[in-house]
Amino acid sequence: MTRRRLSEQITPVTHVEENMRSIEAEPRANAQPPRRVFFLLDSFMIGGTETQAVELARRLDPARYRVTIGCLRKEGPLLSRLEGSGVRVIEFSLGKGIDTASGIAGMLRIARFLRRERVQIVHAHDLWSNMVGPSRRKSQGFR
Repeated sequence: MTRRRLSEQITPVTHVEENMRSIEAEPRANAQPPRRVFFLLDSFMIGGTETQAVELARRLDPARYRVTIGCLRKEGPLLSRLEGSGVRVIEFSLGKGIDTASGIAGMLRIARFLRRERVQIVHAHDLWSNMVGPSRRKSQGFR
């Protein structure tokens, strides 16, 4: 396939974003309260995983999902993309590491938060958050 033919088949990201903005949420007959979703990230530094998590959180329908992003470090340029989006951001510092007293305390804070907020869906997005997030997931019935 030639380069020109290939480029004609690719939809530029700007067109996808414009099309997504024009899609309105359909009213649901059996309106249920929004599902409580928790994303866990290391930080908001520029990266593929972080960008995908932030964009997904911004684009989920707030009538269907109440999204909170927990992070181990509340820093990075992607954090500004969430301003005014309705997505709540909470830092859960692990202090000097997951194998220290402060790290264990941080993991317990995450577990208490998930229980208190009755979070229904937990998604850990990267190496460090995958080491912390799944520890409570199965025992508490998260998806």
